[in-house]
Amino acid sequence: MGATLTIASEKDAYTISDRGTYLSNEQSQALDVLVEGDDELLNPYHVLEVDPSTGDRVNAAGGTEFADWIVSGETQQVIGEFGEAEYGRPLFVPDA
Repeated sequence: MGATLTIASEKDAYTISDRGTYLSNEQSQALDVLVEGDDELLNPYHVLEVDPSTGDRVNAAGGTEFADWIVSGETQQVIGEFGEAEYGRPLFVPDA
């Protein structure tokens, strides 16, 4: 995605990017944000627990522990603050 932003900047073109990649490349690009915050642009991440009956290698307990951790209030706060110190705004929006 960083390369896509570089090419768009060099060609004075348009592209769609996630906020984290844009902010982490913002200083080296001559790009402006034209649209943000629209519901159609949401890029949610999900955590899914794998059904243990799908195979012997499934670590069901570990998967449950990870899922519980990622949606916990403490972890969601970390996600919501990630990047803020470096880029002036968070890179992700918690949604659990």
